[in-house]
Amino acid sequence: MYKRMSLLERNGIPGPRPHLIMGNMYEYYTRGYNDCFERWKKQHGKIFGYYLGAKPFVVITDPELLKVIEVKEFNHFFDRPYVVPGGLYRNPKFHQQLYRVNRVDQDKWRAMRQSMSPWFSSLQLKSMVPTIVQCADDMVKLVAPLAQSNQEFNLYRVFEGVTMDAIHRTAFGVNTGAQKVTDNTPTTGDTNTLMDAHRATLAAKTSEMLASLVLCLPELSLAINAVRDIVERVCDKLGLNQDVLLWESVEKIVNTRLTQRGGSTGPYRDVLELMIAANRLSKTEIVANAIAIDEAAFESPANNLGFIFHHLVNQPDLQRRVYQELRDELVDSDGNPTHMDYQSLNRLPFTDAVIMEAFRIFPTDPLFMSHSPAGDYRYGSVTLPAGVDIRVPTYQLHRDPEYWEEPDVFNPDRFMGNSLKSVNPYVYQPFGVGPRMCPGKRFSVLEIKIILAKLLLNYKVVPGDKTEPIGGLDLEFKLFSLSPRNGISVRLEARN
Repeated sequence: MYKRMSLLERNGIPGPRPHLIMGNMYEYYTRGYNDCFERWKKQHGKIFGYYLGAKPFVVITDPELLKVIEVKEFNHFFDRPYVVPGGLYRNPKFHQQLYRVNRVDQDKWRAMRQSMSPWFSSLQLKSMVPTIVQCADDMVKLVAPLAQSNQEFNLYRVFEGVTMDAIHRTAFGVNTGAQKVTDNTPTTGDTNTLMDAHRATLAAKTSEMLASLVLCLPELSLAINAVRDIVERVCDKLGLNQDVLLWESVEKIVNTRLTQRGGSTGPYRDVLELMIAANRLSKTEIVANAIAIDEAAFESPANNLGFIFHHLVNQPDLQRRVYQELRDELVDSDGNPTHMDYQSLNRLPFTDAVIMEAFRIFPTDPLFMSHSPAGDYRYGSVTLPAGVDIRVPTYQLHRDPEYWEEPDVFNPDRFMGNSLKSVNPYVYQPFGVGPRMCPGKRFSVLEIKIILAKLLLNYKVVPGDKTEPIGGLDLEFKLFSLSPRNGISVRLEARN
């Protein structure tokens, strides 16, 4: 047991002293991983390790080593290990998602990536603009009564609705009425089930008791995972398992499309059609990856929009500057909105900078990127042991004073002009970097920009009694994502 808990130390990797059974689990769970990383980075430097139970992890904020791992030696570090051996989600169907396919399934990963990549092309993005604009217009109508009554409300819930609506319409060709799901206008039916299931799945924790036992007692993992499987089946029968509800909701969308196609390609031009028409993925893989796309394209953009408007509502000068750029490009001399298209949306440099800065100061996926070496890998005075779980902590990278001037200050100008050219891509990586980079980066930014533009051109966002100040935003660090814990409370004033 001592030998197991000294693996990192023997390979020259510093870190907090582990308990012989729990490792550093107690501090990790009680303080939270982000607080732990802050402390451990200050104590041990750019490369440090820790243990969850018996499982070793290495955290890296050295951009040169990240360049090696994510690009130069990508094939050696291809594997993306599960946080909990055997998977945090016991349902094997979920293991077919693109971002969960590991090194032994490298050909499968490439097949999945190639099947979906055309949907993220410039040509395809251009064709999506009218649909996303329609979703944003529906959002503007949805919040109109709240603006008229001067009511304070949670804008983040509105963003969850519009981003889910946009991905459903563009990626799957369906309108699920997602925008009716807000704090002020609750709904029932499949959309509400899907939204709740996503929230529950994204809020999953490794601190669940049986998952913790697998980490602490790997020798008993077969027996413990068998118990976990039984518990999951019982929860399924009782309707308590949110990931199964999520699977069934998305599977219904896929089945509907398969029935509509009737074996032909049909008129669809979305990612669902690409996966089906490729004839390289099983139905299980199609559903699993549809869920992954749904999760990524709904929560991450909603979080980013929430963080943007947290700053806009607290910094009126910043809001005016963004609004003026939007007016100059998207409103004619008579004050009428012009046609919003892909070209005009790409002529908004300061708006782009605001989006980029929000992703920097509040990275929406602070611990999502992971890698694992196929064999021992020597780097300077340390050796990365074969199979170790390597984590890329974007929150720490994005706020490191070595690379950013006044890192805790929201300053979009750092992404303007020559300042943008000096940004190190291995330090700033909200979407990852290299072959594993998120394929939905451009879709996400396009969606955020349209929603932001539509809201600001129609409404001025002002603080309410519950608006949290700059520096006082309560953050929720989930297993992989970062959200505003209490949402974003605002009031809206209609513009003339």
